Amino acid sequence: MKAKVLAAAAVQMNQRGAASLDLKALSDTVGLSRNSLYHYFKDRRDLVYRCYLKAAEDLKEDIERSLALTGDNHSQLEHFLRTTLINRTHETAVLSDLGLLDRDQRSEVQRLQACNLDTLEEIFRNSISAGDLRPNNPEIASRVLLGVINWARLWFRWTGHYRSGTSLYLAKVADDIIDGLLYGISAGRDYSDKQPLKLQIVTAPDFDAFDVTSIGEEKRLQLIGGASRVFNRKGIAATSIDDIAMEIGVTKGAIYHYFADKEQLLWACYERAFDLYDLFNQAGESRGEGTLLALATPLHLNCQAQASRHPPLIFQSGLAQVPQNISNRAQASSSKLHKTYQKAVERGECRREGSVLIDLSPGSFFWLQRWLPQSTDRTIETLADDVCHIIVNGVAA
Repeated sequence: MKAKVLAAAAVQMNQRGAASLDLKALSDTVGLSRNSLYHYFKDRRDLVYRCYLKAAEDLKEDIERSLALTGDNHSQLEHFLRTTLINRTHETAVLSDLGLLDRDQRSEVQRLQACNLDTLEEIFRNSISAGDLRPNNPEIASRVLLGVINWARLWFRWTGHYRSGTSLYLAKVADDIIDGLLYGISAGRDYSDKQPLKLQIVTAPDFDAFDVTSIGEEKRLQLIGGASRVFNRKGIAATSIDDIAMEIGVTKGAIYHYFADKEQLLWACYERAFDLYDLFNQAGESRGEGTLLALATPLHLNCQAQASRHPPLIFQSGLAQVPQNISNRAQASSSKLHKTYQKAVERGECRREGSVLIDLSPGSFFWLQRWLPQSTDRTIETLADDVCHIIVNGVAA
């Protein structure tokens, strides 16, 4: 029964966000009274903790099973992907709201996940040394891999496929995900942008330092960018107005001058994110409409943006509760990129089998704000180069 509750809770957390976990609905789903739920878990936070702990433990088990196989490193990596995507009887919670846990709980989940990442990095190092995988940065490749897998568990809820359930959806697209991660989207698998666009040039505002309105709007946008950075690192539910004010160095009064409450600020962050995504897509089209370059350019710019001081807000668990206008913009952006991808396939620049990565590639850069402090030795352009190399060309030799 405890496992049954954890499985049902993981579904709810991925759909609604951990902070919106409905204990009554959860009790009804598993056939328990709400009071009986407390026989297994001390409180809501303990339940969230146990879900996240199980997710980290499941991942550890998936990795260890794959390492136990005989065969080359390429086969072990492919087995891991298949196992973690479709060979589980329950949904795995995406670790997007760790800020809701207390310090000890959060540290334990982070410790387990760090061990998992260390093991995946070692798999990549060994595979590259053996010639089974292409040369890449193992630290980044392991995070790109998990980021795409986790995004696959969230994005499908925006596509309308969630009615069939996670397991059925992932089973349906697992081969495409594995193929995409191994072989990328480029038909030639030798893509390299020698002169990638720089974020600061693409996003340079039309700013008049002597105009009061321009000054006010620039302050509002910087506040939104700073708030997005805090939301990205701590999670939306775990972030308060006090947290934002303290971390970006403004007073609460300055925030309330522009926004009535946290919710209004959050929607402004979503709107700014899509304004940037549209800008990045346009920048790609300007370099070659219907080409691989038109797809790789926004990916590179998104990576740079997520590594910057004012990143776009990332999408997290709870996508089902996002306002319809935001959902519509996400669908429209995805549709536009798919049309570009189809044209690139027709030109012979992209692999037909790699199209699933168009929807899942955001997972490759959405983790950057939480991992970035460990990567201070890299410029954001180099970091973006590494991520793009993996998504565009794949990891298989």
